[in-house]
Amino acid sequence: MVRLLRLGVWFGAPAVAAFLLASATTSEAFERRVSAFYCAPAQGSTVWFTGHRVYSQSSSSIAQLLCPVPSDTQLPHAAVTTMFAHGYDGNPTDVASVGCCVSSPSTTIGTCGNPSFTPVSFVGDFSYSCTLSGWTSNPSWYPYVNVGLPAVHGGVKSSLAGIYLSN
Repeated sequence: MVRLLRLGVWFGAPAVAAFLLASATTSEAFERRVSAFYCAPAQGSTVWFTGHRVYSQSSSSIAQLLCPVPSDTQLPHAAVTTMFAHGYDGNPTDVASVGCCVSSPSTTIGTCGNPSFTPVSFVGDFSYSCTLSGWTSNPSWYPYVNVGLPAVHGGVKSSLAGIYLSN
């Protein structure tokens, strides 16, 4: 009995080690979705929160939303390669905008990558990304997405549903 146990350990341990080495991955893909519910309106922006979207409320100005981006060891913002903001542009005379930004942890400065804009005459669902250079070049800073929603037009409100992130 002891002899069989020793043989099992002798032959079993290398087999377990080989299995673990063969199944180990060097990188894993992660996805994250952030509801617009977590966004905050910038000072002076008028918005309406529901359980599933944030809507612009002003008929005369853009609603600016600042949306936090979770950044942790599982999906650090500097490793994000895909980012989309999903929403609805209901104004055919103005644009929705999406910008990826960071804030410094020790000063009052920050930076944003180049934003994306919906076309001026566009009305409908949008899924837009932005330049991620601010995130990739500042891994210790605090990331967020800056979304501009056009003013209400003809009673139709523009809205943000959320943000999708992956590496």
